[in-house]
Amino acid sequence: MQIRRLLTALTAALVTSAAAISGDLYARVNELMIPKMDVEDMPITEVFEFLRKESKRLDPDHAGVNFFFKLRPGQKETVMQREVTMSFAKLSLAEVIRYVCMAADLNYTIEDRAVIIADVKTPLSKMETRYYRVKAGVFDAKKTRKSVPRFDLDDDDN
Repeated sequence: MQIRRLLTALTAALVTSAAAISGDLYARVNELMIPKMDVEDMPITEVFEFLRKESKRLDPDHAGVNFFFKLRPGQKETVMQREVTMSFAKLSLAEVIRYVCMAADLNYTIEDRAVIIADVKTPLSKMETRYYRVKAGVFDAKKTRKSVPRFDLDDDDN
């Protein structure tokens, strides 16, 4: 009986620590509060480096938040040279990321291990578009449905 309790407690501890390690990054980004950020004409690479260091400093586990730039080869020079000017006090890291991306004409998504930053023209969602050929009139119910015999369950003819 004690072994069963011990195994249950150990399993619960492992699941909890695995969730913390895999990190619910979305929660961490929303919970971390940046006390002050005041930048003027700072390149976005430096802005995100500042946010990475601040998130590591402010995080109780010192895990911080990683940022990854997803850029096509031709975009790298133009996107990395974009500069932002802004001043904030007591905002969540999620809000700061959102405002920086809006100011620099960027898009972002929060994944399991990092915040992915890309140009607004680069799709970040995992949505896939598929096209299917269908015959004309397939959605016209009167033409495509076969008549189905109707059964009334209320009949007591038995």
